[in-house]
Amino acid sequence: MVDLKRCLACRTCELACARVHAGYEDLASALDAGTRLVPRIRVRSVGDRAVPVRCQHCADAPCVAVCPSGALYEEEGTGSILTADDKCIGCKACVRVCPFGAVRWDEEAGCIIKCDLCEGLLEEGQEPYCVSSCPSGALILIKPEQVADSALKAEFDAQVKDTSGIGLVGPQVTFTIDPDKCICCGRCAKECPVDCITGRRGKSPAKATEEDRASGKAGEPFRIDQARCVKCGSCFEVCPVGAVTRAHRCGP
Repeated sequence: MVDLKRCLACRTCELACARVHAGYEDLASALDAGTRLVPRIRVRSVGDRAVPVRCQHCADAPCVAVCPSGALYEEEGTGSILTADDKCIGCKACVRVCPFGAVRWDEEAGCIIKCDLCEGLLEEGQEPYCVSSCPSGALILIKPEQVADSALKAEFDAQVKDTSGIGLVGPQVTFTIDPDKCICCGRCAKECPVDCITGRRGKSPAKATEEDRASGKAGEPFRIDQARCVKCGSCFEVCPVGAVTRAHRCGP
């Protein structure tokens, strides 16, 4: 948890997190090696406050609910939300629904970046490195049963929590492409992580001439194979003309 009144915006937590996940005992060694340092915690400016933001390891985590491949899962016994990078298909659905903006896609590494509570430390009776490194005591480790009654949690949520993305992707959502609006740019197919979108790039049928069609320059509107679609919303995010529509399905 975060005591916002104590945060100095020093970013010591970021450096400690990045160093440990890069596999170094000290920051100097990591810098000397030219290692790319990627923290799982980020200090954000929210209004006039500095707010360290990291995965809250939610009960009934929305990121786990929408992950189509099992790359995000809740660890039995601890409740920690962890990642299995070998299962990730890069759909980024988890990024879209996280109410804290704590799940990120690392384009260079090609994987999800999120807090793992310094996996293994809790079982050893130790604190995560962001907590132990904080010079002002702004980061505090509390038990799951204490969360509901925590005034600090309520204050933190008021600053950063945004649930508007929950429900926009996932099993209960269906995406379709309106052939009359499709301009045959192919962005949806390019971003689709499971190659379930087909069509042909070219001039949209509304603008294509007979000559374009004869020469093969006319495009074919793209369509989604619903049997293969993982409901990640990538197509919806990238369509420049709103041809991709989203519908919510009621019931199981």
